[in-house]
Amino acid sequence: MTLGRTKFETELQVRPDDIDMNQHVHGSRYFDYVLAARYDQMERCYKMSMEEFIKAGFGWFIRTAHVEYKRPLRLGERMTIRTWVEEIFKDGVRV
Repeated sequence: MTLGRTKFETELQVRPDDIDMNQHVHGSRYFDYVLAARYDQMERCYKMSMEEFIKAGFGWFIRTAHVEYKRPLRLGERMTIRTWVEEIFKDGVRV
């Protein structure tokens, strides 16, 4: 795997409970989408279930987060969550 070049993608659809009073996805839901993609990609792309990951003593946490909203997402729309391994450290990984 070449750092930053291998992209992992998960497609999700906006659900009714994601919508706020302005009729678009509530800002906090975007982090839920990233979490859902993480679970999917762990199993499908990394070939390791979250249960195995945790049992091995590993864990995920958010150190920093930045969101730039390109446009509002609305009910029923589909989106692609794309991640990649940016950097590998002795004791962690930046995704």
